Amino acid sequence: NLPDIRSSVNLFQIAKKMLSAITLPIELDGHELHLTASIGIALSPEHGTDADTLVRNANIAMYNAKSVGGNRHQVFIEKMNEQVQQQVQLEEEMWRALGRNEFVLFYQPVIDLTAGLIVGAEALLRWPNTHGEWISPAELIPLSEKCGLIAPLSEWVLTEACAQLQAWHENGHLSNDFTMAVNLSSRHFATPGLAAIITDTVEHAEIDPRWLHLDISEAMLTGINEAIISNFEGIKRTGSKFSLDDFSTGFSSLGYLRNYPIDLLKIDRAYTKNLPEDADNAAIVTTIIAMANSLNLTVVAKGIESDAQVDFLKSNGCHQAQGFL
Repeated sequence: NLPDIRSSVNLFQIAKKMLSAITLPIELDGHELHLTASIGIALSPEHGTDADTLVRNANIAMYNAKSVGGNRHQVFIEKMNEQVQQQVQLEEEMWRALGRNEFVLFYQPVIDLTAGLIVGAEALLRWPNTHGEWISPAELIPLSEKCGLIAPLSEWVLTEACAQLQAWHENGHLSNDFTMAVNLSSRHFATPGLAAIITDTVEHAEIDPRWLHLDISEAMLTGINEAIISNFEGIKRTGSKFSLDDFSTGFSSLGYLRNYPIDLLKIDRAYTKNLPEDADNAAIVTTIIAMANSLNLTVVAKGIESDAQVDFLKSNGCHQAQGFL
């Protein structure tokens, strides 16, 4: 609260000084810590004439500053309020959609490149909202994490996917080793007791736990903690397998293969795109496949859309592929 400020320019200068002061290193128990901050600014009377309105609008501006990277100040504009209201409405619609069973799973086949057979599927979450638009996981997952929906939504996906897998097996449509891949969000994977939830779901669906593949991201493993390690170990004991999704070639990625019991590598579509014409991508994909084979890991290429991509992958020893093709 700065009641004596007469110019917005002075206010912005104060905000910059505050940010600079906060970013100075702090010594704590022999360690040097670095902090950042996000500052939201609301001006009177432009953005409100009472304390409650000003604080609310400054708070909206602060979250907007955080959403674009943080360590900055942001002045409130009315458009932000509209965006917040739209987001709140969307969150409410998502909660209602879960209660009404309005979410939908699509299943993308996973193909064995040698045999040319479907050997698995990946469950893909979609939601036809009240406006008739299909909302993809790229929008669904971050929003569900923010509004606290991620755990019940993920458990719904897991339950539905396992039930579908059991139905396919029961109807005799699948081979005995047909698998189902389900994506786990980083926030849900850090939930204590997730291993027990997955075990109960698999047992209730009466499927072999080895049929269940859980896709995890590299970003998830960068924030490793005790809950994640416990879930990792508990799930592995059931016999279910882990896929490292959207695998890249960084040193951190290689460390994950050494430190965690990963069973499959999924090559990101960013690398498989434009194969085999793109020489750089071809070299990266060839290297990943060779490394995976040397570690006895199954390698799955994503985003496959052409016969030329398939021919390249087969000739270089890739095991499986999925995509619009």
